[in-house]
Amino acid sequence: MNRIPPIHALLAFEASARHGSMAAAAGELCVTPSAISHRIRQLEEFIGQTLIERGGSQWWLTAAGHDYLRIVRAGLETLGTLPRTPLLRQRLRVAVPPTFGRQLFVPRLNDFLERYPEIDLTVQLTIPLLDVRGEESDVEIRFGNGAYQDVVTERLISETVFPVTSPDYLAKHGPFTQPADLLRARLLKSPLEPWAPWLEAAGAAGAELPGAPQFNDAGLLMEAAMAGQGIALGRMSLCKPWLAAGKMVRVTDLAVQSPHGYWLTYRQPSLERQEVRLFVDWLKATLSA
Repeated sequence: MNRIPPIHALLAFEASARHGSMAAAAGELCVTPSAISHRIRQLEEFIGQTLIERGGSQWWLTAAGHDYLRIVRAGLETLGTLPRTPLLRQRLRVAVPPTFGRQLFVPRLNDFLERYPEIDLTVQLTIPLLDVRGEESDVEIRFGNGAYQDVVTERLISETVFPVTSPDYLAKHGPFTQPADLLRARLLKSPLEPWAPWLEAAGAAGAELPGAPQFNDAGLLMEAAMAGQGIALGRMSLCKPWLAAGKMVRVTDLAVQSPHGYWLTYRQPSLERQEVRLFVDWLKATLSA
């Protein structure tokens, strides 16, 4: 039996052709014009034919597009005469670390929801470094060294870390001309981002950090740094928006590779499910963009 094209792609194609406008089709289907364009490309890839030609801001149906439109309209008209029954929906459970979820995942999530409205998504939390997993999750993003048993593991992000703090703290206690100058500051600690690799690169291997508070959550660590409570090691993937907004500043230019990173994990049989494959491919693409 031949596979059936995604219904949302067929609807996007038919509505665009009927209106002569992807923007109008987007309004009818309650999505963005970019989502309409993506769905039409998805349909073209599915059937292996070019349905529309694009030229600048203009587009038009190809000969194959006109032929396929007649088939799509006939099919949709037939479907419209069938008794209404609940749509078969796909369920997907994803587990993410808290700060990754807030800073990297949720801001990008609307793109996935618009592309795949037929997938019911549940997002759960995991605890970085500890073996506390999202209950019955289909896909899990973990933060650590990547040594996870009984699952397929793919690296998502390799982290580079560097010292960050608030502008007020730097103005009051700086400047820190040499990396080793940071030893006179309050260095906020976390097992998620140990200071030892950075201190070794700064020529201060083995230095003690007495009295410095420790945070076991990356979000709390960054909040403490932005509140002027000291200097923390920050990851570029998480700190970029805070740096751009001026809520935190880099203390020195010295950066080192973190011993930890973000990893995508799942059980091999899960990839046999379409919704898992779509999510895995989307996540890797959106984080690499």
